[in-house]
Amino acid sequence: MINPRTLKEYAEQFRYAVTALVESAYFIKHHRLWIGFWKYGWVTRFLVVVAAIIGLKSLANLTQVFDLFRSDSAGQALASMGMMAQNTLEQAYALVTDSSMKYVMLILLEVLIFHACRQTLNILGHESEETDFNHFLKAQIRMLKVGVFAWAMALVLSIPVQIFFGIFEWLAFLEPSILYLIQSYFLGFAVMDNFNELFGLKIRESYHFSKQYLGVCLAIGLAVNLILHIPLLGVLVAPLLASVAITLVMYAETDRGRLIESFVDELRRTKKEKSKAV
Repeated sequence: MINPRTLKEYAEQFRYAVTALVESAYFIKHHRLWIGFWKYGWVTRFLVVVAAIIGLKSLANLTQVFDLFRSDSAGQALASMGMMAQNTLEQAYALVTDSSMKYVMLILLEVLIFHACRQTLNILGHESEETDFNHFLKAQIRMLKVGVFAWAMALVLSIPVQIFFGIFEWLAFLEPSILYLIQSYFLGFAVMDNFNELFGLKIRESYHFSKQYLGVCLAIGLAVNLILHIPLLGVLVAPLLASVAITLVMYAETDRGRLIESFVDELRRTKKEKSKAV
């Protein structure tokens, strides 16, 4: 049974993270965070190609809307609208149940997350190491591992949900929403891990630490999930906005990272004591 106080804390974290998302837009514009990210040449070009492909796919869905205005009769327009609504629902459900592409996109967009997170920390006054291609490559490899880990965890947690709603079919209308929340939490975790990495957490340590900030991960993940649907711009805006917001929130919530350092010390001290006991 979850402590009601914990639920209240998660709700407050969620509210704080949503507020930070709005503030992040001004932060990005004021500090011009996009400057410098082009130095990762081939990665940036590849990202633009991927963004264009995904954007074009999203734009293809919008053509169905314009087709409605070119219909010869109201009846044809209504029929087209009904078919479009059905297709939209089917596509939405497919995105929820088969979400691997979202994690692939975060892996590909690591260049933006990596750059924005570190630039934000520098602006906040946190001294971080110089970033070059080698540092980025190391972070990219880690993001690949994190993306696979997050996708696998979301898949594992979705299985009991699907089984439950397979038994209680009269509640099946809730299934897509719950799966969407699970997916969003792990998308948020994948972004948060970039912040945690800078303070020495390994991937599993980062995952255990992030569970203390469920509200933050959920708010950021929901934003990523929604913004990625914006044609063309979504794949660029989502990682930038999410990484800045989560850095601003976590830097404040963890007292400039000191709580993470304490968490690491305590966790590793406990592991050593257990190993000695064995």
